[in-house]
Amino acid sequence: MVTLNFQVRDGANSNAVIGSDYQTSYNNNVHAEYNGKVEVNLLAGRSYNVLVTASSGGIYNSDYTRVYMKQVSGNLPVTGQSVDYGIVRYTSADGGSLTTGALVSFDATAPGNLTWSGNKFTLKANKTYELESYLAIYQSVGWVSGIFQIYDYTNNAALANGLYMSMQGNAALNPNANGLMRAIITPTSDIQVGIKFVSFSGAAYAPGLIGSANTVTTAAPNQCYFLAKQIGSSAFVNPWTLSGSNTYNTTGNVGIGTNSPAYTLDVNGTAKLVTTPAITTATSVLVKDPTTSQISEQPISFITGVAKFIRNTSQSSFTASTTLILNTTLANTISNYVSLNTGTGLITLQPGTYELNGSLGSGTPSNGGDSRAYGLFHNGTAYVGSGGVTESGPAGNYNSMPQNNANHVLTVAAGQTATISLKGQTVNNISTISDTGDYGATADAGRAWVIVRKYN
Repeated sequence: MVTLNFQVRDGANSNAVIGSDYQTSYNNNVHAEYNGKVEVNLLAGRSYNVLVTASSGGIYNSDYTRVYMKQVSGNLPVTGQSVDYGIVRYTSADGGSLTTGALVSFDATAPGNLTWSGNKFTLKANKTYELESYLAIYQSVGWVSGIFQIYDYTNNAALANGLYMSMQGNAALNPNANGLMRAIITPTSDIQVGIKFVSFSGAAYAPGLIGSANTVTTAAPNQCYFLAKQIGSSAFVNPWTLSGSNTYNTTGNVGIGTNSPAYTLDVNGTAKLVTTPAITTATSVLVKDPTTSQISEQPISFITGVAKFIRNTSQSSFTASTTLILNTTLANTISNYVSLNTGTGLITLQPGTYELNGSLGSGTPSNGGDSRAYGLFHNGTAYVGSGGVTESGPAGNYNSMPQNNANHVLTVAAGQTATISLKGQTVNNISTISDTGDYGATADAGRAWVIVRKYN
């Protein structure tokens, strides 16, 4: 009998054993191959070594040892990104007879990131996986064979078939004719895969799995496993496209310092811009939002033209809700957008953004006492903006004087027009407005007026 032991050791930690396996064989009269399989997590920049020893029998000069290392998880050079991986084993006491058609159970999982639930791996859509399984079976009453499958339980489809045999029950010699089951699959939607027991032949009873080798004492323990891992260049769905010296991504957002980017480029930290983002028009500036810190291009508002309308004569019988009848255009550089009806005092505005200022001018009291008129712009439905006041001046002045102006800002939508006028919202003790009064007859002093400014 020969038993070979295989150990993976941490050379940076006094050769501490981090994983091991062994194989035993009887009555070998010819050169035989002994295999050990050890799965461990290795750290970058650390030294490791493999030790092979014989605890029974011996290793001779004509024997030689080979070590194969296969990376199955982590930052694989082929992709540059972490890939999906999972492995499970059967390690309990040698099991009883399996049930035909049943899902095979495993009881030990190694580190991995694939979801393992209900003895099934969940494979993600549009990723390519290699599936592999090895099973050691027995039946204590005699030889037995069993057919197993790697099975897609989501779509009820076999992915690979395997035939496993055991020749001598639980006798001292129990060789297994066990080949690997393998499948490569790229599911188009998430699926669950497991190992299915299909049928058996030979013994009167179905086989069980060899676990800790407590019944079949000459068997190597813990050989039964099921492995799933991503492979090849399709190990992940790459959203980036390489075009010459350019790399681009037309979907989703990119985050730096954050795993939940909310913008096309979302940087959680300090960013350095050698060149500031380009401004696409001469009427825009870059603005930083104080809440989100997002930098965006925003338009600048500036005046593109002005219109000034006045009442160049007094308007009598001016009471509450009376419209100021503007009858003269002093200037209008935006006549394509702003026009005055001198019969009604209505100002018509074409699409655009406007600021309006206005005053009812100087007023004449009805009975020589204090007077007041409160002017507001009116859009045909309601008063809008803020008001301007015309009221009596200091003692000794006969006529009331304008104190401040009415104001209103509005935007007329594309395809629409708006009409607006200046009215006396509240009028007390005034008979006429737009009087020269104490101003005299110099230019338009004391007259009622409205100025319209158009913005880009």
